[in-house]
Amino acid sequence: MLLYWILLPIVWVLAHIVFRIQVIGRENLKAVRDGRAYVIAPNHIANLDPVLIAITIFDWKRLRILAKEELFKNPLAGWFLRCMGAVSIERGKGDTVTLEKITNECKNGTGVMIFPEGTRTKTGKLGMIKSGAFVIAAAAGADMLPVRIIYGTKGGCISSARCASSLARLSPPLTCRSRTRATRSPNCAA
Repeated sequence: MLLYWILLPIVWVLAHIVFRIQVIGRENLKAVRDGRAYVIAPNHIANLDPVLIAITIFDWKRLRILAKEELFKNPLAGWFLRCMGAVSIERGKGDTVTLEKITNECKNGTGVMIFPEGTRTKTGKLGMIKSGAFVIAAAAGADMLPVRIIYGTKGGCISSARCASSLARLSPPLTCRSRTRATRSPNCAA
């Protein structure tokens, strides 16, 4: 955990020197940062996306990031990811133990980042949205903050380490509450 507090500020400084990071809608982030539960739901284009989001919202509060189980198979990579706040999840298998753990952390005010598509897109276009982010947000009584990541390259994707600019567009939060069928919200339903 100490590694998180050491590396994130360093990466924040380096990223702001190397890349032109633009954040649109920062006021939407402030709307959910008052100790309430929140889920950040960005699109997923590149391996750098979790880092971009973490430095975009950086405020000295630990962020939990759901990551596919395969990333943890290498012991060193798994250790590093866990130190940085990542939590392993078995995709497509109904990993209820992990969902319950993350939901409880979210209820206690820890921010959670989950990529609603469940995987990266090669084209930069939004893929099929899965239910995981909505399930966590509704069960935790959390607000969900949709985020659109756009890299300053042809097509908005990142094709190499060369990336002159990055954009994170934070949309207004969706209020997600656990509801019965008769009272479901069109914005977010459990």
